[in-house]
Amino acid sequence: MNSVIETMLNKYNPQNKKERENAIKEIIQEIALAGLSRGGFFEKAAFYGGTCLRIFHGLNRFSEDLDFALLKKDPDFKIDDYFPALKKEFDSYGIYMVIEPKKKEANNEVQSAFLKGNTLMLMASFFAKNEDAKSIVPNQKIKIKFEVDIDNPIGGTTEFAYRMLPSPYEVQIFDEPTLFAGKIHAILCRNYKNHVKGRDYYDYLFYIGKESKFNLRYLENKLKNTGGIIDNKEILTLNKVKELLKAKFESVDYESAKEDVSNFIKNKEDLNYWKKELFISTLEKLAPNDSIDNIKRCFSLSFPENTKRVIDNEHLDKYDINQVLLKSFSGNSLYLLTKELSDEGEGPIKLLKAKNKYVIAIPPGLSDYIDHFETGIVKFVDINTYISNDLLESEYILIKTLNDEPLVELRKNCNLE
Repeated sequence: MNSVIETMLNKYNPQNKKERENAIKEIIQEIALAGLSRGGFFEKAAFYGGTCLRIFHGLNRFSEDLDFALLKKDPDFKIDDYFPALKKEFDSYGIYMVIEPKKKEANNEVQSAFLKGNTLMLMASFFAKNEDAKSIVPNQKIKIKFEVDIDNPIGGTTEFAYRMLPSPYEVQIFDEPTLFAGKIHAILCRNYKNHVKGRDYYDYLFYIGKESKFNLRYLENKLKNTGGIIDNKEILTLNKVKELLKAKFESVDYESAKEDVSNFIKNKEDLNYWKKELFISTLEKLAPNDSIDNIKRCFSLSFPENTKRVIDNEHLDKYDINQVLLKSFSGNSLYLLTKELSDEGEGPIKLLKAKNKYVIAIPPGLSDYIDHFETGIVKFVDINTYISNDLLESEYILIKTLNDEPLVELRKNCNLE
């Protein structure tokens, strides 16, 4: 056995054939991530889903698939382009895997492939001394689905994470609030005729137990992208999310949900208290992520006054913070108050001009919300008072929605720390 594979196996103590197969699958998943990383895949896509939650956040259940989403639409993207990098990575550890693309259906916004390996050969390679081979059908396959969402909505936030085995590599993943928002979306939108995906509910409780907050804007965009849950003109609120989840929790077949997830966890007693009262009780703990945390991630640094154009996101870290910042009342919008950077709002940061060379700039990933100003969903209150010479002496600018609910408070001279 390859020494690296042996090291990776050391963290497992499988007690039966099923647990040994799951250990093999988890190691194959991590080798696949390493191959994708070295093939440049994470320059275009981010990792999410249950396997991401297990590897990078410690979720204590097995997860079958590798789920990814493109960071932006790319009509030329082909999942097949990364097969050579995957094959090279598996070959380097002496693991024979077949990579088969799944035929794309018309209007399907997902590209899929399967990683397949002969169960008998893999079991003999990973666990040479066990007796499982006697009960394995000769042509039985270990399969892992590899899926890329090519129509992922904007608003998600990513970060880079690192793993040391099988050898050091880097993965771009959606951050925890965005992952949580994706899980809430799955609960609200995933439909099965005679089956409830209990894994979604298990993961939801995992987030609640960690006191995770969710990315409200990303959830709104995903729900609108899916359709049928909220209106396209609706601004999603925390109360609306709670209302939608409560209705779902009241209608779930919890026995079906427990049956689904039981094969993916070791401690079945975790499911004993699954009922609507448990899940409804979690709603009081549900909260959107804090805007200051988002600013640190999206806008770690701003621009100096002499910047002549709006630069792209990847170069933000080369500039000093000397501007100011914001606090969001609702946690669903992020803005930066800064001096005017150029006559033309170039690049991913779109600008609204105001008097005295001050502008409102929307951070990367949220630039589409400039439309809220243009369409009147959001308006300035007493704009002539705030956007004037008095601004230099004013502590903040308050933006409100048309129904006069506070949306964003933009402060001057705030320290991000």
